[in-house]
Amino acid sequence: MLSWDESKRGQEMFVSDESKQSLFERFTKLIVPLVATIGVFFQQKQRAVALGLVAVAVISLLVGEIPKLRTRLKEHRAHKDEEKAAALAMDELRGWIHKFLEFTTTQTSDAFYGIVWSRLCQSNIAHFESLHIPPLQLFADFSRILATRTDERKPSRDVLKQSIDEFNSLVGLYSNYVVCPIYDQVPLKIKPEVLDTYNTNNVASDLIQFRERFDGFLGSYMDFLKGLNRKLSDPIEPKPFGYYFARPKPLALNSKPT
Repeated sequence: MLSWDESKRGQEMFVSDESKQSLFERFTKLIVPLVATIGVFFQQKQRAVALGLVAVAVISLLVGEIPKLRTRLKEHRAHKDEEKAAALAMDELRGWIHKFLEFTTTQTSDAFYGIVWSRLCQSNIAHFESLHIPPLQLFADFSRILATRTDERKPSRDVLKQSIDEFNSLVGLYSNYVVCPIYDQVPLKIKPEVLDTYNTNNVASDLIQFRERFDGFLGSYMDFLKGLNRKLSDPIEPKPFGYYFARPKPLALNSKPT
């Protein structure tokens, strides 16, 4: 059996022979008729025949190359259209990332940090740790860093794909490990002292409003990804931008804690 190196050399020789054959075919289409014409060209009586042969050779070459040229132009046009679509999608993605910042920020009272850390937990670390979710500041920092980096990147299809993968991962982690666990716990599975604050501060109203906004964001963003799959589909990777995000369930407002 052939070794991997021998097999690779064989493939390279085959590609090289194929390239030489292609070059040889082009050579014979133009050069051979021209050479055959040279002797005849200088015979004054056969000049018209010689010029005719030259014309035939040129036409033969063009007929063989025009389909290849047409294919290259078509591929170039498709590539430019794809890059243009990627640039527009990159602008939209930046908007989605900045919209996500509104949920993760620590600066506003209607963001998750303001509702959970400030109102529900009263900035009490023991109360917060009883919820068993990651530090909210961590996601605020990651979101801000991603937004800054994405704003600075030059758009292309590859950059778009990489940026979407990064953002999808961040949104997925935030939804799975931060938002959804709170809605799974409140109000039935939280500590009594946290439940007292929950009822006293009417945190349920804030959580309901946040869920409506965040759930709407996830639904609209997934529609954006579906649209990209239609515009920038790849035969190798048919749905390169598809993603599913867990969405927080409604609060059990009428249930009694056990």
